[in-house]
Amino acid sequence: MSSLANAKYLVDFCGRTYLRGFSTMLAVSEVIGSTVFWRLFYNEDGAYIQYEDHRAPREPQGRSLVRNLGDLNTHRHILGWYEKVQSFARARDANYKIGWSGLPDPHESFAWDKVSITAGKFLNVGGSASIEIKDNGEHISFEDDYISMVDMIADRYFLFYDLDDRRAWLFDGASTLLHLLRAFIKHSQSSPRLGDLVLFNGDEFYEAGEGLVGGVAVFKVLVNEDNQVHSIWKKTSPSCVEKTMKLGVKLEVTMKSQMMNFCVKDRVLQICRILQQITTHQDNDRSKDGVGARIKYTSRRQLEGFDFIDIATNQGTLWPKVAEIHATGAGWVDFTRTIRAVPLLGA
Repeated sequence: MSSLANAKYLVDFCGRTYLRGFSTMLAVSEVIGSTVFWRLFYNEDGAYIQYEDHRAPREPQGRSLVRNLGDLNTHRHILGWYEKVQSFARARDANYKIGWSGLPDPHESFAWDKVSITAGKFLNVGGSASIEIKDNGEHISFEDDYISMVDMIADRYFLFYDLDDRRAWLFDGASTLLHLLRAFIKHSQSSPRLGDLVLFNGDEFYEAGEGLVGGVAVFKVLVNEDNQVHSIWKKTSPSCVEKTMKLGVKLEVTMKSQMMNFCVKDRVLQICRILQQITTHQDNDRSKDGVGARIKYTSRRQLEGFDFIDIATNQGTLWPKVAEIHATGAGWVDFTRTIRAVPLLGA
């Protein structure tokens, strides 16, 4: 970090810790546990940058955020250089022209070797049963699990990696869910087979208000009741023949059908179950053969994950992919592995 900014002089000044160069300066903006957040300031014309530069904030009480400069050697460092950023992940007007990575599958030396993910099938029980209180185990929930599933995925982190630009973005689980949902809808609308069947109308889809930001705003969008039942396309309608006979009247035959739609809630649950399988593998570090255990010992040059578009477009069986990146020392790859972020790859 110091070498990239050519700022190699560490000093405390007016309650702020700086790494100084000639025309560049890094200032500690926040310290959380053993993680130090820095902000970069620089003069584009190469002129000398002053400590009193108006862009560099001061601590109100003159107390440094870094108690002991020697602790910086053992801390994790994160550098940023924008005061305000706008996230286009899960945005309605984002660019969803995401292509397949074309990457190879992992081989035997990789953590995800011989692992595949399938969406599974939902069992449609033909008969009906009455479940009494005494039959209901305490560990079994018969409630609608949609909100619980979305909330569980919202707690995870996912890494979007662009192979063309060789850049990565870290997102919360809720933003990832909505981004995958919108990509699925965009793909379906442009599909020669599905385009004419899509009923989704983005103008009628609830978007978060101005007072909500980040993952909280996205979560509200996903659990909004009107959004949950927003139709994507019609399902095949189940039909039945009903025969009625009254005394002295001839047999009456009636054909009944029930109109059903494939809705946003249905697709979100499908995505949740896929991501749940992936994160479960990622967490499996209890056995030496678990993905979570093996990934600790794989090279940081190997970024293992799944094609974003495979998950978004419901491709059936998903196979992991591996990207070779230019990582030599401890850095963001190590950080994403520490927080167990799942890489989603695209081009």
